[in-house]
Amino acid sequence: MANNYTVSVYTATEDSGDSPGNGTMPGWIDSGGLQGIGGDTVGFIHELLTTLVITPNPGYTIQASNFGINGINWGFMPVPMNNINTPGVNLSSEIDSVYFADSDILDQMTAPQIGSMSTIGPHQTSFTSPTSSNKIYVFVVLDENFIMPSSNYTIEIDIDGVALPTSTMGPFDITLVSNVPDGYCTPVMWPMNQSANRNNPLQRCEGNFWESEEFSPPVTSHIASSSAGFIREVWKVDNAPINTLLPIFRKVAFSSVGYYFPTPPSYTIQGYVNNYTVEESPNNLEVTTVVTSDVGNSNIIHLDATTGIIPGMIISAVSGNVFSVANANPGEWPHAGLDVRVLSVNHIARTVEVSEAQPYIFNGNTLSFSTQDQNGNVLTKEFVFSFTADSNVQELDSIIHFAAVPVQIPTQSLQGNTSGTSTVPVITQVTI
Repeated sequence: MANNYTVSVYTATEDSGDSPGNGTMPGWIDSGGLQGIGGDTVGFIHELLTTLVITPNPGYTIQASNFGINGINWGFMPVPMNNINTPGVNLSSEIDSVYFADSDILDQMTAPQIGSMSTIGPHQTSFTSPTSSNKIYVFVVLDENFIMPSSNYTIEIDIDGVALPTSTMGPFDITLVSNVPDGYCTPVMWPMNQSANRNNPLQRCEGNFWESEEFSPPVTSHIASSSAGFIREVWKVDNAPINTLLPIFRKVAFSSVGYYFPTPPSYTIQGYVNNYTVEESPNNLEVTTVVTSDVGNSNIIHLDATTGIIPGMIISAVSGNVFSVANANPGEWPHAGLDVRVLSVNHIARTVEVSEAQPYIFNGNTLSFSTQDQNGNVLTKEFVFSFTADSNVQELDSIIHFAAVPVQIPTQSLQGNTSGTSTVPVITQVTI
């Protein structure tokens, strides 16, 4: 069975004849034990004694009370483990005794404090559970009569113990509420649904889309519903490790062909605000990549890399005096312009699906994708929310409100619509 912890190896260069008893090598203290070592810091103990360090693997914690020698757990410090007061440990003749100590406690104390304490570790009432950074110091006291021979010498200690999974919490819910204007679009509408009638206002998107993605684990379920102008999503999180930053979900608000956001999509958090870490895509992000095969009048473009590309980006540039095609058939929506948007991204296959078939993009062309059009209008924004659960989080009732209100791109814009009237009112400020 895996130990889920590692034990360091102590190596020292000594001369033949060196001995702890005559002070020429570390590792021995007199009958006064730790109470008689003096010194001002724990560092003095490390210098005085041979020290091994037990470190937990990621996702696990360790505590000195769960460790010992030869299958026998340590009692408490400053009482040592040795062949006299701990029968069965069977230490080798080179070792007088062994002490175990938690770094969570020891690193905060001076040597005199250690000497005056009756217990350290879990027996101390103020130390009920270790942090994820807790290590165990194993102080090895060598026998005073040990003499260094003339060749390399190895002393082995049978350290046993158990590392426990990091404390977890849950289940708890995180609720997302998206402000949905009249122009909110569904996946059955053009351009997400390429077979829909783009000239029928009831079948084409005249607003924006939302894309949500949960990270599992720790998200164990995701329930979405919509009513009264809101999209409501409940993300259930379970077994979230304490004091560990975990990605919870990703959300993208992106405007449709012919639309943009006069106010960039935004959010507010209610409940445990300080436990969230949020990454946002820049309003002016541009990603440049290379086409790896002729597109052949398809909506799918194969690229050498898709890192940084998100739904809603516009094709802002193509190398070689080649332009992206936005409306191959005159008279069809959006009637004019070069407004070609990313609909989806497959990072594994390194492909993007765009809103129009592209007959003139070929292998080797360099493409640029941007989150804004040539006028600086924001077209799309991505949010990645991570959460750090701590002991203060009991039953999480956290609500995140999103706002994203698109409007139609002005006429005579190179990248966008040049006729028609927007069915979505122009909103230049959104209060959440």
